Formats: sequence, C-alpha cells, structure tokens
Amino acid sequence: MIFILREANLLLPEDNNVVEGGCNGIHTEHLGHLLCEMQFLQRAHPDAKW
Repeated sequence: MIFILREANLLLPEDNNVVEGGCNGIHTEHLGHLLCEMQFLQRAHPDAKW
C-alpha cells in the first residue's frame, strides 16, 4: 500500500492512530454504532437479498 501512495505522490499522515487487534476482539467504539445500523436494516427488511 505504501508503494501505491508513493506512486500517486501521496504521503501518509504523521499521526498514525491505528487500532490493531480486531481478530482478538479489540475494536474502537465506532464498531458498536456500525453493528447497530446493520442489525436495524436486517431486522427492518428480513427478506432482503444483500
């Protein structure tokens, strides 16, 4: 990925605030909000094809 950014003359931000560990159950608070949205859609449209 860094190669692609360099080819496009783009720089990574200096503040690299990355949360790692999703496979171990470590997530940011944003995941909870996203899960609520997805569960609402599934419950509101139970026969929908995704």
